[in-house]
Amino acid sequence: MKDRTLQRAFPIVAAAIGQRFGIKVRVGGDEAFTNGEVIQLPGYDGDDPDYKDFAWGLLAHESFHIRYSDFSLDFGDRAIRRRLCNVIEDVRIEFEGAKEYPGTKLTIRKAFENMIAKGVIQSKRKDDHPGDILLGYVLKSLRNRVLGQSAFKPLLDETEKALEAAFPKGAVIRLKGLLSEVPDELTCEQDCLSLTDRILDMIEEEERKESEQKANNPNSPPSGQDNQSQPGESDHDDSQSCQSGNANENQGSDPEQDSQASSPSTGKDDGENDDEGMPNQANSDGNDAGSGMDDGGKPAKPSSQTPESPSGSDGESQPTGDFANSGSGIPSNGCGGQDDGDDPQIPNFNGLIQKILNTTDDELEPDVFDTVKDLLKIDASQESTICLPNGEEPKRHDALGVALYQRVQGESGKIRAALQGIVQSHRRNRPVLKRSGSRIEARQLHKLPTGDTRVFGRMAHKPNPNTAMHLVIDCSSSMNCDAIDSSGRNVGKRLSLAIDAAMALSMAFEGIPGVNLGITAFPGSDGQSVYSLLRHGQRIRPNVGYFALVPHGSTPMAEAIWFAAASLLMCREPRKVVMVLTDGDPDSRLSALDILERCQRSGIEAVGIGLGIDVSHLFPKSIRIDNISQLRTQLFALAEDLLITA
Repeated sequence: MKDRTLQRAFPIVAAAIGQRFGIKVRVGGDEAFTNGEVIQLPGYDGDDPDYKDFAWGLLAHESFHIRYSDFSLDFGDRAIRRRLCNVIEDVRIEFEGAKEYPGTKLTIRKAFENMIAKGVIQSKRKDDHPGDILLGYVLKSLRNRVLGQSAFKPLLDETEKALEAAFPKGAVIRLKGLLSEVPDELTCEQDCLSLTDRILDMIEEEERKESEQKANNPNSPPSGQDNQSQPGESDHDDSQSCQSGNANENQGSDPEQDSQASSPSTGKDDGENDDEGMPNQANSDGNDAGSGMDDGGKPAKPSSQTPESPSGSDGESQPTGDFANSGSGIPSNGCGGQDDGDDPQIPNFNGLIQKILNTTDDELEPDVFDTVKDLLKIDASQESTICLPNGEEPKRHDALGVALYQRVQGESGKIRAALQGIVQSHRRNRPVLKRSGSRIEARQLHKLPTGDTRVFGRMAHKPNPNTAMHLVIDCSSSMNCDAIDSSGRNVGKRLSLAIDAAMALSMAFEGIPGVNLGITAFPGSDGQSVYSLLRHGQRIRPNVGYFALVPHGSTPMAEAIWFAAASLLMCREPRKVVMVLTDGDPDSRLSALDILERCQRSGIEAVGIGLGIDVSHLFPKSIRIDNISQLRTQLFALAEDLLITA
């Protein structure tokens, strides 16, 4: 039941996470998005744990973008350049963010595990667009290796096979080397963009090498071909019929031709052509020109003198070191048949980089976090525009703060003494009857004849209060009005009364073990923030300078309560109480009631203290005080509920 209420308090939990990351979170509407300053989450009010995992993962990821990314970079008009850089940047910021917030590593991992389990993220196949294969491999490889998201490993293995089939072997090897720079060599998003450009340049270079190798040595398979020949074996079993004149390389060639080609007395053979109509020509060193190799094992340059032009021109030879066939861009294989590029068993990398550079967003799989945003879309049940405000420190006025401290010190001492009396009375050890022990309760001996042996007394231990409390002070313009008591007497300004009460309460609670106090005032300097006067765990005396407040602005009570509730959720104490000192006139009564209801769902108790006014129309528990002297007596009605554990 507790888990259910926490899930249904979605805005409060989202606010707590946002506050921890130091970013603004808005909850409402039916979709998720961010504008670089505020993260919007839908007004979710359900119990689906997968939805919660997606929301927390998105919240952590987008928070890191706001903290670490450069939103001014220009990616140009290449979709692959923008998307590839974003994949690398996503990994960089999540790696950096996990150093400060280790829990986000698990949060984001769970979101991806759910997406993979649902089939939203899949492996790539060799017939997919090469740009999509490249993007998918980089994403899966980095998230598996750098972020430890092992759910990507099976998808990575399949995607790597597609990468090896679609890209030159040299490109695959060098890509892995470049990706090894992530994350250690990347310090900003510009570094990610530079790495992206180096990857694209590398692919272009490897494609060019592949084309030049094929042009200069058309009979050798591409470096990226899977079925490469083994050492000592012929490159192609069927090449003997096309290269019968290559005596030095083919075992099945004519011995007579071998002796003629190797004869040192002549520079050419007898002029007879091989069975494909191509002349056999030997160089002056006796090496067969038909083999296409010099004595150093390098591709031989074509001779400018041939008995017959292959193209039928007037004795002019055709280039073999460049793309001779302009139609296909792949040189002839020298056998008079199809080009190697037309062989379905041999990958054709011609134009690979252009395919990648011209990739459109429609040809690439959607960004993974855009997919998360789609998964978070709901039917809008409410159009809440409440935004978690920033907590900022007001200007310090130490002299005024000390004067306030001294003014309420006496009254706070009385309150503290009264509260400590209640706590001590509750914790007073009382004997508990047991069947064994070292001390007999004489008054219980009469039970023995009846067979009841519970006559040994032990002192029961009752723990200290274990409560986190957060005071919220209204310092809006309306708090500049006079506070009128029940007899019609003016007892001063409402804000002055609120500050005195808050400081007296904080000093009183500070002396009680087991109470963790925080204090917030609203609104802040710009209406989109609150003043954090005392954070949980701090002491009041060093921070009294922050209490010298002046009334200003409107009354964003709902936002302030949201901020306080989010602060309480980060406290370890199981009991959580928010107390609001106000004149009871919020900007939006409906929003205030909604957030108070969500506090109740998440296990946070809300108490209203009306300053010269009744606030029972807002708070399920409330008191009214007209001057500081009434605070001590009024608190007794709430003290037992606030400090005494059940």
